[in-house]
Amino acid sequence: MKRSGGLVDAAGKPAGTAVPLVDAAGVPLGGVKEPVHITEDIDAVLRSRGGQSSMKPTTKPPTKPTAMKPPMKSGSDAMLNVYDAKEGDRIEVCPEACMLVQEIVMWLEETKGSALFIDYGNDYASQNSIRGIKNHQFVSYLQEPGEVDITADVDFQALRKVVENSKSASVKYHGPIPQGYFLCGLGIEERVRQMAETVEDDAKVDDIIKSAERLVNKDQMGEVYKVCCLTTGGQPTGFEGEEQFCCVVCLKGGTSPVSSCRRN
Repeated sequence: MKRSGGLVDAAGKPAGTAVPLVDAAGVPLGGVKEPVHITEDIDAVLRSRGGQSSMKPTTKPPTKPTAMKPPMKSGSDAMLNVYDAKEGDRIEVCPEACMLVQEIVMWLEETKGSALFIDYGNDYASQNSIRGIKNHQFVSYLQEPGEVDITADVDFQALRKVVENSKSASVKYHGPIPQGYFLCGLGIEERVRQMAETVEDDAKVDDIIKSAERLVNKDQMGEVYKVCCLTTGGQPTGFEGEEQFCCVVCLKGGTSPVSSCRRN
C-alpha cells in the first residue's frame, strides 16, 4: 500500500466504487516491500458494510523460545521466502496464509499435536483463480460488495515451503493429497455402511450414499479439494497406503462412476 499510488487511491474510494485493477507484473520482486494483491480480507468486507470487525485475537503467540527462525515481520517477507517466481511472472499470492501457517508451526513446536487443512487448490501457485460465489453460483467478485463470497485456490506448495523454511525439528508437512484419497484412507466406505444399516428408509439410504459420493468422487469434490497435515507425530492417518479413490456407490452393488475405484 505504501508504495502503490493506485492501491492508496483505491483504498480511499467509497465502498462499492469501481476502481481499476493493479497490474504488478512488471514489478521486480526484489523491490516489493508490501503485499501487492490480497484476494480475500474478511475484516475489510465487514467494515465496508458499516459494521465493526468481529475478528479479535483469542490467544497470544507462544512465549517459550524455540530453535526456529523468528516470526516473519510482514506478509511480503512470507511471499518472498516461499515463491519461486521470477521477474515478469504472474501468480496469485497470499502472504496471510503463509504467516498463519508459520504461527501454527510455532504452536506445534511448543505444544505438540497436529493441524489439518482441507480446501480446494493445487500444489503450485495459480495465476487467475480468484472468483466470487453467491447462492452456489460463480459471479464477479466485484459484484455486490459484502454480499458475495470472494475466494481463490490455495497454494499448498507455498504452505509446505513455510514449514520447510521454519527449520522446525519436530513439525513435518504431509500432503497434499486429494480429499477422496484421504476420506477413503480414513474408512468412509465402512462408515457409510454402518450408517446405512441403521436406516430403514431407502430414500434416506440413497441420500447418505449420494452425500458421501459427492465428497469422494473425483468428478465432484474428491479431487479438487486437497488435504494436508502438519504434525509432530508420525505418519498421520489417511495419508498412508494406496492412493486410490473409493466408491461408496459400490456399497449398493451399483456400477461405479469413478474410473479409479478399487473395485473396477
